Amino acid sequence: MHTGGRLVIAMLLALLGAELARSAPPTIAEWDASFARAVRDRSRKLAGFAKACDRDKLPALAWLLRQEALRWTPDDGDLRAKLGYVRVGETWEKNPVVREGLRKLEDTARDRVLRKIEKRIKSFRASAVRRFRGLAGQAASGAEAGDEPGWKKRVERAWRQVLVAVPDDKRAHEALGSKRIDGRFILPEWQPHLRVRRERLEAGRKRAALEFEAREILPDGPMSASGVNCGAARSGPVTVYSEFGRDTAKQTVIWLRRAYVDIEAEYGFPETIWLVMGKRTFYSVKSRTGCHQVLTRGFAWSDEKAGSQLDFASGAYPAEGSFVSWDPSVESATDACIQVLCRALARYRQVQVTRDESAPDDVEPWFLEALTLDVVVRLTGRALNNFVQKEHYRDEQRDMPLLNQWAAIASMRVLRDNDISMATLHKLRFNQLEEDEMAKGFTYLHFLFERDPDAARAFVGKMLATDTPTAIKKTYGKSLEEMDREYAEWVRWTL
Repeated sequence: MHTGGRLVIAMLLALLGAELARSAPPTIAEWDASFARAVRDRSRKLAGFAKACDRDKLPALAWLLRQEALRWTPDDGDLRAKLGYVRVGETWEKNPVVREGLRKLEDTARDRVLRKIEKRIKSFRASAVRRFRGLAGQAASGAEAGDEPGWKKRVERAWRQVLVAVPDDKRAHEALGSKRIDGRFILPEWQPHLRVRRERLEAGRKRAALEFEAREILPDGPMSASGVNCGAARSGPVTVYSEFGRDTAKQTVIWLRRAYVDIEAEYGFPETIWLVMGKRTFYSVKSRTGCHQVLTRGFAWSDEKAGSQLDFASGAYPAEGSFVSWDPSVESATDACIQVLCRALARYRQVQVTRDESAPDDVEPWFLEALTLDVVVRLTGRALNNFVQKEHYRDEQRDMPLLNQWAAIASMRVLRDNDISMATLHKLRFNQLEEDEMAKGFTYLHFLFERDPDAARAFVGKMLATDTPTAIKKTYGKSLEEMDREYAEWVRWTL
């Protein structure tokens, strides 16, 4: 054969060999290397976008992009430093002073600049999705060939990285076996949590439909003596005097009886606890002036004492087993009565479960408020106290058919890496619990029940006798930090 012909054939064979090599499925080692490069490239690209945001006066967006990049490369020292972390031994710890300053940053760029960077980020996310879809396809081919074990796990790993880029990617969720529940895809490992959520909320709705006999009584006693017109009703151990009238008094009494049933069933409290606690009387007033009047004229409080108390709270405990509160809304007034009843039940249950001198003086405030919110939300569907109606929270609320705006607030804190830790929350006093803290406690308690309802009830019993770190360790065998990390993942994928 002519030398030139042999040379052409050799070149064709070389090209064919190269093409075959490119089309041949990679080995697991080669795939792992490609996957690692894709992860590093994504993190670096996000960090690059964050630097551009710093330059373009978009520090809040830069913060979020660095948080996302950190999920890909958690040991990146430069990212950690820019997010207010410091290295302590083998771990990274948050510098609260630096992070507090970073969280207060606001974007001041013009809309045109913001739209431009958002367009670039969107294009990058689409590119990342294509890259990891390709890796998923390679791993699937390897699994079909069956040459090496371990391909199936890599298929799942690649599809999960698609979800990190685009959490609602339909193809990724279908490949991973997700189900659409209440409008969003839920991964298989979180589907049992949603079932528990539905069951608990459905149980609350059923108890909210329970009927109890409530009889009207003469509106005598401190409220009548104070000159405030009211209606009154009684059912079992509960009596309500309401300025909203006798019908509202009867309905409030019935709601309180429902709360008794709910807390017994959900938290494992004995049916006889109301016998231990004794009778409870609630005085519901429409205004602060009326509440002040009941306290001073009905319970002989001084003007100074009543005024000081109402400057601090919207209610008071003027006598054993009695509670006076004011609220212009019937619904919120009812919620406040349920709140007080639940607190009392928890405290009396603490007396029953405590048998030694080392027990705490009182139930930890975060837990007491979380339990209260849980009962109110599941029974009435309301958020309690109207905290989440405040102006600065409206933009953060979103449709949450299975929980409520409290969970939306907690979710935003997790997604912004602005979540309060349980190590901090469990030490706070009542007057230190604000919207963020109450939202975290409420949502955390839901997380524990969805994780394992029986274990959650065991945790409740231990909480009443000890403190949060001890109760978590004895119930779950984990530290508060470990449970916080699991809680954060639950928030990301179920709320």
